[in-house]
Formats: sequence, structure tokens, C-alpha cells
Amino acid sequence: MTKRVLLLLQVKLKHGTIRIEKIYADKIVYNKKDQKILAYGNSKFVHEKILITAREFNYNLNEKKIEAQYDVVLKDQNNNIYNLKKATFFELKK
Repeated sequence: MTKRVLLLLQVKLKHGTIRIEKIYADKIVYNKKDQKILAYGNSKFVHEKILITAREFNYNLNEKKIEAQYDVVLKDQNNNIYNLKKATFFELKK
């Protein structure tokens, strides 16, 4: 049986509210120096009503950028599903 890891990220937004983001994976590595989170195997990233699944994630906290690769599936807030080989997602500034 494979162990699943859950990482909860507490993200403080400019206007003072806090948002919780979730990353699930078989293995998660946090590189504090580079401010990167690497997720390997059966990875899921949950952001508000958006779900991204892939075999591998590279989440750059400084750039607020997620690179997903290998069997990427994006399910958006309207329940549209997109199958991709590789994708890069950026957080939009409001």
C-alpha cells in the first residue's frame, strides 16, 4: 500500500486574508532555500475550485508558478476537463 502525503500551504494574501492550498502526493520534498515544493507520484494540487493532477509537480513559491508534467489533468471551476502532457500555471494577481 502506497503512503499518501498531504501538504497544507497557508498563503497570506495582500489584503490580509489567508488561503489554504492542498498538495497530495506519494512523496513531497520542500526546498527551503529555493522556496520550491516538489511532488512526486499521484500528485494533486487543489486551489479554490480548481483541481490539477499529474505524476509530478514543481511549485515555485516565490514566482507563484506550478509546473506539472506527465499525465496532467486540469478540472476547472466549471467542471471542464483538460488532458495535457505538460503545463505551467501562474497565480493571477488581483
